[in-house]
Amino acid sequence: MNPPANFDLGYDAIAPRITDAADQERWDEACDVLVVGMGIAGVSAALATSETGGGRSVLVIDRFNGGGSSSLSGGVVYAGGGTKVQREAGVDDPTEAMLAYLVEETGGAVSTETLRRFCTTSPEMIEWLEGHGVRFSSKVAPRKASYPTRDGYLYLSGNETVQVYADHIPAAPRGHRVVAAPNLSERFLYRGGASLMMTLIRALRAAPGVREILHCRVDRLVVDKAGRVVGVDVYQIPVGFNAWRHGKLQRISSHIALGDSKLAKWAWRKAASIEKRHARRRTITVRERTILAAGGFMRNRAMVQHHAATYLDATPLGAQGDVGSGIRLGQGVGGVTAYMDSVSAWRFINPPYVWMRGIMISRRGERLTNEEQYGARLGAALFEKAEGRGWLILDSKIVEDGERELKLPETWIFQRMIARAMLKNGKKAVTVADLEKQLEITDGGLQKAVERYNQDIAASAPDEFGKSRDLCAPLLTGPFYAVDVSSDVAGSPILAISLGGLAIDENTGAVLGTDNKPIAGLFAAGRSAVGLCSKSYISGLSLADGIFSGRRAGSFICQ
Repeated sequence: MNPPANFDLGYDAIAPRITDAADQERWDEACDVLVVGMGIAGVSAALATSETGGGRSVLVIDRFNGGGSSSLSGGVVYAGGGTKVQREAGVDDPTEAMLAYLVEETGGAVSTETLRRFCTTSPEMIEWLEGHGVRFSSKVAPRKASYPTRDGYLYLSGNETVQVYADHIPAAPRGHRVVAAPNLSERFLYRGGASLMMTLIRALRAAPGVREILHCRVDRLVVDKAGRVVGVDVYQIPVGFNAWRHGKLQRISSHIALGDSKLAKWAWRKAASIEKRHARRRTITVRERTILAAGGFMRNRAMVQHHAATYLDATPLGAQGDVGSGIRLGQGVGGVTAYMDSVSAWRFINPPYVWMRGIMISRRGERLTNEEQYGARLGAALFEKAEGRGWLILDSKIVEDGERELKLPETWIFQRMIARAMLKNGKKAVTVADLEKQLEITDGGLQKAVERYNQDIAASAPDEFGKSRDLCAPLLTGPFYAVDVSSDVAGSPILAISLGGLAIDENTGAVLGTDNKPIAGLFAAGRSAVGLCSKSYISGLSLADGIFSGRRAGSFICQ
């Protein structure tokens, strides 16, 4: 029996199969603990189960080759409170300072008690990763960054230096960038995420009691009459040429450089076609717990339309498996969700870092936000205030300083290419008034925004959006430039991930039902669940949350 042709479509819950007598069924596979998804959360859950599980058998299944969206990331893990890497770099980062910042940054997505647990265990998390072969470096990046320079590995990856936080919370670099494996090229795009996942999957395959089944997609959960999750029905492509082709095509379709291109879409259609023609139904019985770690839902446009339509024009970032299947499976057995309208959409305007001295405006000429903030804040301002459309206004001095910065050897090649292309494809005029005409802004909106910005700087008045004084530079010297920062800019679209998911017990990772009680036999982790970053994302926090929540679910299972 082949899977239905539309198994990736829809936003509704996926109903389970109910079994009258699980112990009398003929199952194809059996395990104590089943982990659905082999990204950072799933691998962390499986490793934790193996390490503390008292001989329990663990089965990890993945729709593709493993790695998930985590392998496509920059490999940044958010950690602090005095990690080994921070200490080697001479960085002082008290746990209370990290906690105070995250309480404000994360906006109440999880309890303060959970944040405290994350902060206090953060140093041990880095040592746990290193124990499995992941490498870090104590070389500190010279400044706050959207992504650190080539020779920087420990960096300010969030909004710690933004005035609203820095005025009362000491800032410290907490973005821990993974050192790429020697066989992965860093020439054009950093491969930290690939290195992180390759290393952890290698450790997983050496862990006692752990098996894996690849090219295997969960069709539905299986529950007994009491509502306990006791197994899953899956569709698996048998090992062989079709599975190999399936994996290769999926890699092409998810490649970050291809985005939503025709080639990426073609590759995904081919991969999906292989699933539909060659996958075969199998059943797996689970004696203790099933952990859903199948990623978010940004690749499922029906779910985005239903839950987060404001961000529908953002380009999905992540593997093709991010279709919300874990969330929908959990909903099918009564799991409730939260923050499903929460999306992190990134509009980075640096490097060059001097571009943060400009102002970001809507198509009506209104200034939108503080330009020094992390890219997710800029993306949110564009989508929530300006329908994903806007311009970054610069003067010739900023542009000249920016070009000098781009020539520095520590700047990544891909960053140079993107910045120069965005500038070349923008607008240019001798005066602000002329630029306003080119942008078809009426009522003098752009001139008013520039005038207000310049006047506040001249009067030493606080910036209206709280930008740090050293990043406030008057826009005075023509020609003036407008860089398109809209969602669909060719070569630099706004990329996005979903942040909401299944509500869980924050002490265990168990999925909660409508009565706020755990659903027997079902846990969730990573972007399939509500987590640390479900209301606000900064670089490294999603990977860190995947590790934290995966280990929590795995460790609890074994208690």
